[in-house]
Amino acid sequence: ILRTIDVIDSLAIFQTGTFKDSLDRASRNLLKLEKNGVSIGILNYTYGLNGMPVNAPVNVNLLDTILIKSDLRKALTQQLDKVIVFVHWGKEYQHEPSKEQRSLAAFFFEEGADIIIGSHPHVLQPMEYFNDEKGERFVAYSMGNFVSNQRTFPRDGGAMVEITLSKENGTTSISDKGYHLTWV
Repeated sequence: ILRTIDVIDSLAIFQTGTFKDSLDRASRNLLKLEKNGVSIGILNYTYGLNGMPVNAPVNVNLLDTILIKSDLRKALTQQLDKVIVFVHWGKEYQHEPSKEQRSLAAFFFEEGADIIIGSHPHVLQPMEYFNDEKGERFVAYSMGNFVSNQRTFPRDGGAMVEITLSKENGTTSISDKGYHLTWV
């Protein structure tokens, strides 16, 4: 894990969700990006590491609602236009989100997330857009596979989500959303 973080950092690739230690987490848990006057905050969580142990001092953002609630509350104080949560969740090879995924998505939205991008099931799951009294929200429960050695149907494909944010009169909204299908 430490070597991977070092390599990613040496290539100047933005990342969050896995940290060298608690000080590293404190300094860069919320990844802030800005382009064309639109500022976004990115957080990243996982259900686990596929059985791989996490040894101190490494710190990984697990799906812990107390931690997530604290992170989102801090993010909402940062004058961001949108908060995006990436989440590694769900049951492998299931085409519909589980009750837990739906419940966690509702939790993320209630706590201030605007967009949720999910992965782990290795197959496509629904994408949903809402614009109602609770505000504008988008969730992609699972984008399937992008780069993988899983080449049999239905694990042989996925999607890249494309979301365009526009800011007008101080309000940032999702002006376009869609996806591009991929094939492994």
